[in-house]
Amino acid sequence: MLHVIGERPGTGHDIFSIYITAPNGSVWGAAGQVDHNITKVVSGAASTALLPAKGAHETVRILNTLTANRSR
Repeated sequence: MLHVIGERPGTGHDIFSIYITAPNGSVWGAAGQVDHNITKVVSGAASTALLPAKGAHETVRILNTLTANRSR
């Protein structure tokens, strides 16, 4: 699951962050198991900070790492 969330309106940066959660099916199915402790974030994506293309690349890299780890 990816959540793209705009951060702090009014800063003039139009920054957003991408929250990445990719547990296996048994975790999704267990109440209370999907929490912040298994979520990663790419923050500060903006034309004035982390360029959006680099933020997208980093998001894919993290997602690939998370999905590779769960298949072990």
